[in-house]
Amino acid sequence: MVKKARRRSRRSDAARIRTVGSAAWQNYLRRSQQTLRAMQRSAAEQDWAAVAAIAPTCAIAAADAVVARVAGVVARDEDHAAAIELLLAHGSELEGVRQAAQHLRRLLERKTTAQYGAGPITASMARDMLTHAERLLAWTEKQLEDS
Repeated sequence: MVKKARRRSRRSDAARIRTVGSAAWQNYLRRSQQTLRAMQRSAAEQDWAAVAAIAPTCAIAAADAVVARVAGVVARDEDHAAAIELLLAHGSELEGVRQAAQHLRRLLERKTTAQYGAGPITASMARDMLTHAERLLAWTEKQLEDS
């Protein structure tokens, strides 16, 4: 007898997001700015593994800053794919949101390799991740400059 495969159900939206206070976006922005500076210092020292490991944190915080400001919600900590979805959904009226989401996506695609992978982190990979993080944070700061 063959058992019928059970479909994995996608978590509900309520389980994927959480509400944050009205000033939370400032904390996310500050975290993104601080982690970007740490990446830049690490790059100056050619500490490529540190650059790559920090980049996803910088990017998630930048996206969370925008979504927290616009909608008062962020993705739950363990659900990084939701961060992209929330940015696109709640930032749909913001100029350049698709490109910003692409920067975030590129960094999240490399998160596991950068933080847990057995292989070396190359200078090229780390520099590329730094560029994506810089561009995403620059976009974020532009969106939030009048807030």
